[in-house]
Amino acid sequence: AEPANRHLALAGHDIRLDGRSYAEQGLDGIAQKHLGPEKAALARKGVEMYFAPADLARRQEMADRLLADPELLLKQLANERSTFDEKDIARALHRYVDDPADFTNIRTRLMASDNLVLLKPQQVDGESGKVSEPAIFTTREILRIEYDMAQSARLLSERRGFAVSDIAVAAAIEKVETQDPQKQFRLDPEQVDAVRHVTQD
Repeated sequence: AEPANRHLALAGHDIRLDGRSYAEQGLDGIAQKHLGPEKAALARKGVEMYFAPADLARRQEMADRLLADPELLLKQLANERSTFDEKDIARALHRYVDDPADFTNIRTRLMASDNLVLLKPQQVDGESGKVSEPAIFTTREILRIEYDMAQSARLLSERRGFAVSDIAVAAAIEKVETQDPQKQFRLDPEQVDAVRHVTQD
């Protein structure tokens, strides 16, 4: 991640990629053991799951950590996706927390977090009064990264002076077409147009 961070800094971006493991980031325990298809299917059906004592201890440790610092869950969600809804938050939280009071406590604190940004409010159907589309959230960090990316794209689109000359393009096309004398090859006119388009200023 360091070479990428160096280039981001040289380009004037206040963004850092984190190449550390979950453990090094303080998120060890977030990445759980895979349940396997059978247990995962049972869990989806709402069948009560039984865990080995070591697994229970690991889940309780993670629940305690989330009670102490709910932001860990937002960090994990942001590592997995750029946007999410309340169900995504609840699903992620349910991986670690079984106790209803703890679940509600952590969820309430997450929803009130300064790091949580509402991108789109929930949509309610006027006739039925039911939610037709859930509210969509992201984190401040993701929002800043995406804003910086958009700014970079805008600046790059405004730059000029990187066109490839017609002579160089023609030479490159000829080289590709005559590279193997044993195999006759010619680019279609549409392909030539595409090459000329992407090499223009």
